[in-house]
Amino acid sequence: MKVVTASRVVTARGILGDAILVDAGRVVAVGHRDDPRFADLPRLRHDGVIVPGFVDSHLHPVGYAAAVGGLSLGPARGFDDLADLLGTALAQREPTPALVAVRLDEANLAEGRLPTADDLDRWTGDVPTLVYRYCGHVAVANRAALRLAGVDAATPDPPGGIVDRDDEGEPTGVLRETAIGLVAPAVASRVAPPSPDELLAAMNSLVGLGITRIVGIAASGTNDLWCGPDDEVETLASIAARLPLDVHLFVATTEPSRLRRSAEVVGRAGGRLHFAGLKLFADGSFGGRTAALHEPYTDDPANRGTLRLDPARDRLLVALALDLGGSAAIHAIGDRAIDATLDLLAEFGGDGPPARIEHVSLPTGEAIARMVDLGVVASVQPPFLTSEGTWLAPRLGARTERVYPFATLRRQGIVTVGGSDSPVERPDPLVGLSAARDRCGFATAEALSGAEALALYTDDPHRVLGLPPPLSVGAPADLVVLDGDPTEADPRSLNIVAVYRAGEPVGTATLPWPG
Repeated sequence: MKVVTASRVVTARGILGDAILVDAGRVVAVGHRDDPRFADLPRLRHDGVIVPGFVDSHLHPVGYAAAVGGLSLGPARGFDDLADLLGTALAQREPTPALVAVRLDEANLAEGRLPTADDLDRWTGDVPTLVYRYCGHVAVANRAALRLAGVDAATPDPPGGIVDRDDEGEPTGVLRETAIGLVAPAVASRVAPPSPDELLAAMNSLVGLGITRIVGIAASGTNDLWCGPDDEVETLASIAARLPLDVHLFVATTEPSRLRRSAEVVGRAGGRLHFAGLKLFADGSFGGRTAALHEPYTDDPANRGTLRLDPARDRLLVALALDLGGSAAIHAIGDRAIDATLDLLAEFGGDGPPARIEHVSLPTGEAIARMVDLGVVASVQPPFLTSEGTWLAPRLGARTERVYPFATLRRQGIVTVGGSDSPVERPDPLVGLSAARDRCGFATAEALSGAEALALYTDDPHRVLGLPPPLSVGAPADLVVLDGDPTEADPRSLNIVAVYRAGEPVGTATLPWPG
């Protein structure tokens, strides 16, 4: 037994005291340091504020590892920068059978557009190259990559995807949504994915940010997302016994056999790896103009985005996920995608663990009411607001006023959990807490209070995962010591003093974020 003390213990439920009694990795009592129960016990004293360990409720573990260990184009501010970054990578890695880069953001480029295959050809020559927009829903291939994959003018658009073409029908290199899958497997076969040790280092880096539990997304049977391994589930299972944090895993697949096998793999792996269910995609992203909308994009009047659901297929997949003891987490950003997702979920009438809509970025009032009726969880990503300032309003026009309605979702009684979608955004919970409160100036009526923001990353994820309220008696002794109170101060201004996992202090080192 031991006692951890600070100036106060703060949860979304309020101030609980200034000391926590820990035994065998769990909370035994929370109170004041002069409590007789705490007398004569070893003490770990801190200056600062104790809060629960944070939960990132939407994170791609293998994608995050690839981002922090691979080639990021985030710092680029123009095509000259892209040429330099790609050229340096080629020079450092020769002989290079292929090249993959991530975190391209055309909004930050002086040219204000995505590069094309012709642009990439000038910089990477005959090395097959695939560059991902930071959202992961759009990628650009050079001609060598297109040839390697056999993609040409005769290649049809796949269901749920678009190959951008020039006036002669030739691919420009820009691939949207499932069209990325036409090229990614061929390139990925020539690129080494993160090793188990690199993945473990990335997971330890998350703990250094105060994250003690994640809801992870792992692909099986596809390496479209950031050219990861064919089976990310197997990669995670290989380090299950060494994981420094709990990972509740949703499996991204459209193959029933893959879903069933993934559940078995996770079950055998044990440790801190847990099977959570199925991940599906209903649409894409606002940034890539592939989120499915009822009305066209304001800056692209002929485009309403891309709806990716296949009701007949997805109905069977959701039913299988329920049979396997999991639930469904469905990516739906645009209002049309959210409505289609609710139509699918309504067929199951609330059976099994609560289903989740990932992002739920532009719901209508009717959709919110349906979410309440169906008991659907809203999984939101406040850090998106930090990256979308230059282009969100041009994309959506007046609809910007109802985007990311955190306050409305919570106050209508929908359980709402927060995450980063990393590697889309840096997985720093303090950034997420801050963005949930100030909203970076977007639709500020939807701002959360300090306690509500803290609940997004602590109390509400525990509720969804069937865990005791954080820092309650019997809960895992996962806690973070900050140098201030995140419900009062701007969380971005705070620093992590210490992190405890199951009652034991752990390292707070982090890997550099690639920008």
